This record gives sequence, structure tokens and C-alpha cells, in this order.
Amino acid sequence: MNFLDNNKVKKYVFIAFVLILNIAFIGLRVFDINRPLWNDELISLSTLQVNPLENPLYNGVSTNLPLFYYLIKLGSLFTISGVDLRFVSLILSIITLNLVLYFYSKNKSFSLLLLSILITLSPIQIYYSQELRTYMLTQLILLAIFLEVRKILNQEKINYWVFSILIFLSLISHYTSFIFVPGIFLYLVFSKKLGEKLLKSFVIPALIAGIIFIGISGNEGFSNSTDNSILNLNFQRLTMFHLAENIKKTNEVLTIYYNYGLHYYRLDGFFTSMFKKFMYLVFLGGAFFFFQKKAPDSDFRYSSVLLLIVILLSIVFDMLGFIPFGGRYLFPFNFLYLFVLAKILEKIYLFNKLVFVFVFSIFITSYLTYNVCLIRNLNTYTGNNDPQGILIQGCFN
Repeated sequence: MNFLDNNKVKKYVFIAFVLILNIAFIGLRVFDINRPLWNDELISLSTLQVNPLENPLYNGVSTNLPLFYYLIKLGSLFTISGVDLRFVSLILSIITLNLVLYFYSKNKSFSLLLLSILITLSPIQIYYSQELRTYMLTQLILLAIFLEVRKILNQEKINYWVFSILIFLSLISHYTSFIFVPGIFLYLVFSKKLGEKLLKSFVIPALIAGIIFIGISGNEGFSNSTDNSILNLNFQRLTMFHLAENIKKTNEVLTIYYNYGLHYYRLDGFFTSMFKKFMYLVFLGGAFFFFQKKAPDSDFRYSSVLLLIVILLSIVFDMLGFIPFGGRYLFPFNFLYLFVLAKILEKIYLFNKLVFVFVFSIFITSYLTYNVCLIRNLNTYTGNNDPQGILIQGCFN
């Protein structure tokens, strides 16, 4: 028997790959994880003073949804300093990576393997996995929902109770789930996959989460939230000007933010200008593969259309004054963006392996170069404001 064809050898190679990837993943994230907390993280830290049995919605403390606060309350039982609680987000990010690898082990999809590498090296993923905020938790839950729906689309069985719990947890983790869950719902409707059991899996947890939100919306100071009055309808933004602004932001999000972090829509330097042009070419290639006469595979269609739906809903919700478009509110969808990139890279690989090596090398080289700068700048940052904009400007200029 040919030694190279031995399934055990392939298994050991995969295990070695998983170990190496996890070591690299953790190494890129622990280097500066003990830097000082900034203002938003300090708000998360302040919730530890609250007894969740007496004030389960954190009224008067925070206007955010409570799930992450429950989690760090549990985590605080095993840590001493507030900075150490960042390891909660780090652990959630490790689970995210290994969830992708687990699904790869089940169906050997090359795009999932590429996704695991992109998640490992992505600067924006590294940044948020070091924050004492809810974003890694929300992304993990949304990724799990995405993968469960992927099973439905592939005619595989799912546990509807588990799916309902995931929907519920997402809706009490962060407001961006109010965009993603309807987006998933719409995609299933368009795909004619929304059966009675699946409909109940959406409606029941949504009703329970709605009751919880009513309790939060009575929170003193909720309507004066620093986050641009989250969930307060404001029809004054329904103008062509705001639509044009959001289209500009969409360009920024899909080319820079979803790869590196907040750019705050500054004038482009040489690097950002060149990387944006590179991303335009990547998306153009993706459109070419998507609109070929032969229909795209179900994963490519699912991820691409869902990303489009989520971005469009984000713009609509922003123009209604419901949830701001941009920045942190879009991060929990980052895995979806990276999955679309992975599908495009997979298509390029099947088209021409040399072109794939060239394109993939640009992503890896630019990510690693920026990560070196990010790690160096995080090590010296001591401010109380959001460090993202300062760091990204320092690395790009």
C-alpha cells in the first residue's frame, strides 16, 4: 500500500496543521493582551459590580444587551485583574477558529480551510479577540447560525432546539443580530427552505428576546445612548445624502475595514489606495466566477447573497436611525466577509493555481506586515479612547 495514500497519515497531517494554526493564532493574540483597558472596556468591567440576579438587564449600568456581561461575570470567578478578563474574548476567538476547522474535517471544503487561515491572520480579528467587549461572542454565535443554515441548504439534518437557542443567544448578545437574523430569515424565504419547524425556531426566540429588549429599552438614559441613539427611529436620515454617504462607507468597509479595522474614512495613503484597487480586482474576479453560465456552488451563492442582504439591511437600519452603519456594528459579520473571500480564492485556485498563489500571497503578506505594526503600536498605547483609529493611521501613514 502506498504510504502517502494512508488515511492515518492524512489524519496526522491535519492534526499537525490544526496544532500549528492554533499556536500561531494564540501567539498573534497574546502578545499585547495586557495593555490598559480603554473606555468601552471599562464599561464592561463596571458590570461586574452588578448582581445579575437582582438586575439581569443591567439597567442604569449599560444600554448594551446582557449576554457578554453574564459571561465575564462567570469569567471573573477565575481571574484577578480586569485586564485578564480579555482572555474571555480570546477563548471565544479560539472556539471560532476550531469550529471552522471542525466543519472542514466533516466535508473537506477547501474554502473552510482558507477561512481558518484568514481568521488566524486577519488584523481585525486579532484586534477584537483582545477586547473586553461582546463582539467575539456575537461573531461566534452568528457563525454557528450560519453553519447550521449551511447544513439546511445542503439537505442535512439540524437540531431545531439548538438552532432556536442560537437565535435567542444572538438576539441578547448584540444589536447587530437584529440585522443578521432577519437577513438569514430572508435568505431562507428566498431559497424556499423555511418550513414550519424552522419558522418556529425563529419566531419563539425572537418573541422572548423582544420581551427582554422591552425591559432594556426602559433603561434610564437608553434614548441618550452614546451610540447615536441605538434603536430610536429617526426618519430624518432618509435622504439621498445619507444614502450616498453609506455607499461610500460600504466601499470603505469592504476594502479596508473588514481587513484591517477602522480607517475612519480618512484620505487614502499609498498603501490603502493600492490595497483598495487590489480588492476591486478580487471582487471583479469573484463576480466573474459568480455569474458564469454554470451556476455557482451553493456555499458561494449563500455567503455572497447573505453578505449583500446584511449590508443592505445595515444601510436601511442606519437610514431609519435604528442601528448605525459602520465600525463595530459591522464587525460580527466579518466571518461572512472572510468566507466570501475564501470562496473567491477557492475559485481562483481551481481556475489557475499560479494566480491563486500570487493573490493569496498578497493577502498573507499585507496581513502579516500590518500585524507587526499593530503589535508594536498596541504595546505603546496608553490612552483611554478607542485605539483602533490611532493605530491604523500610524500603520498606514
